[in-house]
Amino acid sequence: MTTTQLLRAALMLLPLSAALPAHALECPVSPNAASKHEIVANAPQIKQFQKRLAAENPAAAAESIIGTLKVMYPKASDEGVANFMIALECPVIAEQNKGDAWEKTQVKQFADTVHSVLAESSHS
Repeated sequence: MTTTQLLRAALMLLPLSAALPAHALECPVSPNAASKHEIVANAPQIKQFQKRLAAENPAAAAESIIGTLKVMYPKASDEGVANFMIALECPVIAEQNKGDAWEKTQVKQFADTVHSVLAESSHS
C-alpha cells in the first residue's frame, strides 16, 4: 500500500463515523506492517515514538523520528518511512477524539509534514 493509498484509506473511513462510536478514525494495526516491514520497530520503540509525537510539536517530533529511522533502517524507502510515520501518528490523533473534520485535517497535515521532511532529507 502506498503512502497515498494509506492516507486515502484513513480519510475515507472518516465519513462513516456518524454510525460508529468514539474512535472512527481507522488506523493501521501496525506501523511495521504499514511500512511493508521495511521498518521493524519493537513495541517499546513504537510506544516511545508515539509518546514523542503526542508530547512534542508533531512536526519537530516527526523530523527527529525520521532522522532516527533513517539511521536505524538505512535501506527503508521514503514510502516505507512515510507509511510508518503516518501509522504511528494515526492513533495519537484518534485518541484526542475531536471529531471527523479535525482528525481528517490532522492526518493530512501530518502526512504533508512527513513528506516535506523526507523531501528535504533527500536533498541533503
